[in-house]
Amino acid sequence: MSFYSSTIFTQAGVSNIVALLVSWGFGMTMFIFAFPALYTIDTWGRRALLIATFPFMFISLLAAGMSFYIPEDSDAHLGLIALFIFIFVAFYSPGEGPCAFVYSAEVFPLSHREMGMSWAVATNNFWAAVLGLTFPRMLRLFTAPGSFGFYAGLNIIALVAIFLFMPETKMRSLEELDYVFAVPTTVHARYQLTEVLPWAFRRYVLFQKDLKEPTLYHFEGENFSTGRMADG
Repeated sequence: MSFYSSTIFTQAGVSNIVALLVSWGFGMTMFIFAFPALYTIDTWGRRALLIATFPFMFISLLAAGMSFYIPEDSDAHLGLIALFIFIFVAFYSPGEGPCAFVYSAEVFPLSHREMGMSWAVATNNFWAAVLGLTFPRMLRLFTAPGSFGFYAGLNIIALVAIFLFMPETKMRSLEELDYVFAVPTTVHARYQLTEVLPWAFRRYVLFQKDLKEPTLYHFEGENFSTGRMADG
């Protein structure tokens, strides 16, 4: 979105100058809201930040797309589009923005970390290029509401993938990270569905605050066990 923010606002029916000014606000919002990640990325954790921010990214992106249906002669037209895009950026900046690079630097063993991180950055830049090349055509074919809805849907897919397949790595030593990523992905996904999801429902929906959070990893020195490893 940052590549074509001025194009998006121009499609909202404003002049080029206004579009550039709103795009400047877009960039400033991204800059300012990246600062909370300096604290939360190690206190909340990478996984928790992503799970907390992706639902709001989905809602705000979908709402921004729907705001294009407001008549252009209405004062709310540009205001709501800009508001929801800024909200999207405010949740993107402390979440997906920094977490992707921090996490990709942790998932590879030391012997392959340089090569792995190089591939991670190359993959990120490749898909950024794909987005940059395809988004103008998508805007023409799908219009702005359809394009925003498409990427809002991708946020939901990403949220499910993060919940099922992404282990938490905050406050872990290099040795502990090896143990964390030694757990099979199928074991981790099954644990999230059978243990973490029911706990989260009872804790945050039914407000049963006395429940103990399930823990997949139990570290003792350099040994660890998991609640489901025996079943794997």
